[in-house]
Amino acid sequence: MTAVEWLEDEIRWYISNDDKLYDMFKKAKQMEKKQMKKAYNHERPNLLCYEKGTAFKEYYSKNYKIEEL
Repeated sequence: MTAVEWLEDEIRWYISNDDKLYDMFKKAKQMEKKQMKKAYNHERPNLLCYEKGTAFKEYYSKNYKIEEL
């Protein structure tokens, strides 16, 4: 579970389902994933371009078990 997912779960306890709130969390998750991908690829500078996308997708789905955003 990522930090953004944890925060979303905690806030949903207190606030009813709100479309605006849902959209904000969706955007935050996309931003977080982009940051994670950048950091993942930065640590592996020898990966070829096409391997960077594939390697991160495998890492992300294995470790976070969440759907593609």
